[in-house]
This record gives sequence, C-alpha cells and structure tokens, in this order.
Amino acid sequence: LLTVIVQQLLGPYGLILLSLIVTLACLTTCVGLVSACSQYFSTLLTKFSYKTFASIICTLGLLVANLGLTKIIAISVPILLVVYPIAIVLVLLSLLHKYFGGYRSVYVGALIGSAVVSVFDGLKQGNIPVSSITSYFEFIPLYNEGIGWLVPALVGAIIGFAIAKLSGAKAVPLTDHSSESKVS
Repeated sequence: LLTVIVQQLLGPYGLILLSLIVTLACLTTCVGLVSACSQYFSTLLTKFSYKTFASIICTLGLLVANLGLTKIIAISVPILLVVYPIAIVLVLLSLLHKYFGGYRSVYVGALIGSAVVSVFDGLKQGNIPVSSITSYFEFIPLYNEGIGWLVPALVGAIIGFAIAKLSGAKAVPLTDHSSESKVS
C-alpha cells in the first residue's frame, strides 16, 4: 500500500527514496541490536571479545535471513507464544510490585500460571500433539481469545500472595539496578 501511494505521488524516484529510507531504518536497527547484544555477551562471557560476538551474531543473522520469511515466522510464532505472556506478566508484576509487597511467591505463582498455559499454546502452534491437554484449557476464561494465560497468572499471583501472608514472608523492596548497567 505504501509503495503504491509513493509511486502515485512521487513516481519512480519516490520509490527509490522509500527504499533508501527503509534500508537505512533497517540498518540502524540491525547495528543497534548487534552492538547491544555483543556488548551484553562480551561482559557476560569475558572469554570472548566484543568483535567475536559481533561476528557470530552477524553470521547467525545471515543464516537465519536465508531461511525465508515463511520459515522464520513458522519457527518464531510458537516461541513468541511462550515468551510474550511470561514477559507481560513480569512487566505487570514489576509495575504492581509496591501493591503486593514484592513477595517472591507472587512472582513465582503468577509466572507458573502463565507459563503452563503459554507453553502448551506454543507446543500446539508448533504442531506438537498436545490436544489432549489443551482441550482442558478451553474452559479457562479468555482462552479462545488468545489470552488464556491471564486468569491462571492472576490465580497464581493470588495463591502466591496468600502463601506469603500465611508464612509471614517479609516484603521485598523494588531495587534500582540503574547504576549497575552503566557502560564504561
């Protein structure tokens, strides 16, 4: 749609300009990701240098790019169906940290609740036969809408909160790690 609009308004030179803009946008994103990942892994695994990790990441990127978009999507969708709900629950819990005292059991309960549903969703999407188990998930509210992990996460958080209160666990303050991540 965008290419048609650009061609109608700006002609063939507009298409060249659009392709340059998209190429530069992709290149800056790629450079940023390679740089950030290389920096992270070189500090995590000091045995290898930044250049080594940058070379490895670029090589892996070239290999993955040659799989084709259809194959990349087929591989990534099941993985994302597992990772996204867990990441969303972690973000929500960190935003609500002060309201539930930061009890570890709340995090554990909510993550287990969301992980159980999301792992089976990912397996189902990856064409791994788990229909005998996932058929029970259809009774979970919002499951057919794609967010069936929400209710189990909420139930897990409530159970975790009850466990924390009954066991007399101490509240955990949210710590600031911003000083640890400064790059020198």
